[in-house]
Amino acid sequence: MTKMNEDEVPNSTCSDANTHFVQQNRFLSDVDHSTMNVDSFNQINYFSDHGRCVMTETTGYGTEQYPDTASMFSRVDKMMSYRESQRDINNLCEQLDSVEMIDDCSKERFNEPQSFKGNHGNHVAANIDASRIYLRDKDGDTLLHTAIILRDETLAMMFIGKAPSNTWLSFTNVLFQTPLHLSVLTDQPKVTRRLIVAGAEVDKRDKDGNTALHIACRQGQYKNVQNLLEPVRYHETKQNSYDIPYQTIPQDVSIKNYEGLTCLHLAASHGHLDIVSMLLDKDIDVNLKEGKTGRTILHNACLTCDLNQVKLLLRHRSCNINARTFCNV
Repeated sequence: MTKMNEDEVPNSTCSDANTHFVQQNRFLSDVDHSTMNVDSFNQINYFSDHGRCVMTETTGYGTEQYPDTASMFSRVDKMMSYRESQRDINNLCEQLDSVEMIDDCSKERFNEPQSFKGNHGNHVAANIDASRIYLRDKDGDTLLHTAIILRDETLAMMFIGKAPSNTWLSFTNVLFQTPLHLSVLTDQPKVTRRLIVAGAEVDKRDKDGNTALHIACRQGQYKNVQNLLEPVRYHETKQNSYDIPYQTIPQDVSIKNYEGLTCLHLAASHGHLDIVSMLLDKDIDVNLKEGKTGRTILHNACLTCDLNQVKLLLRHRSCNINARTFCNV
């Protein structure tokens, strides 16, 4: 990680943050000044001022990555300079704890937000329109990303319902995480299922090449895996205000992450036999090979002397006990 000095982090509102990080959950940038009135501005400031200060590694970010919404992302500096004097949020991060949003964060590191508890907070959130909710900050996060990180299920559901189309639900941050990745990382099955029903792309990859199903299998999240394998039913789509395009669910389970591992390999290597059984019941090929070594999960179970897993695999008649690795072993 490259160390940065204070000069490289302009306008930071976290006075006590490490120089390794920049603030993520701050007032959303790149708002078109001409489309925003004072009331709308104050609503967003209310959300931003009472959110958590979430930190990520410093990474360059530009709206040119998202040409479909680039029209909303203009004149940042004008907007900030025009309103800076009217709203002081410099003490926000001095009062609240910060967390680093990385792929293997334990769920205990995410704190429940207190700012939108009660009727007033919910009223303010309900009146923020979609164009504000789905604006990205410098780290690529929308308010939906942040609500999921902070485990506020009510807000997350509200924001999902305000999406104008399914494509808005798959916006990625600088770590290439979609809201679906984050709902799995934070183990929120209801939010995961709602995103799938609303048309979020299930096969999007994060910076490590993992889909949401890879993460759920690795972490042993039975309910999330179940949600990601279950096709969307017609009655579920009635929650949406738009038609969702067809996508294959379950996803292509032969997809490998950048370590060459499939979802099946991740579940098996972490000892989640209930998830291995669920995957095999969905007719997933038990003989899938790792991308680097060519090993099947039977190879790995034998190497680790996992007798229970070996017995489970040998119950499947399609399991090839003569499979060879790339080293012809």
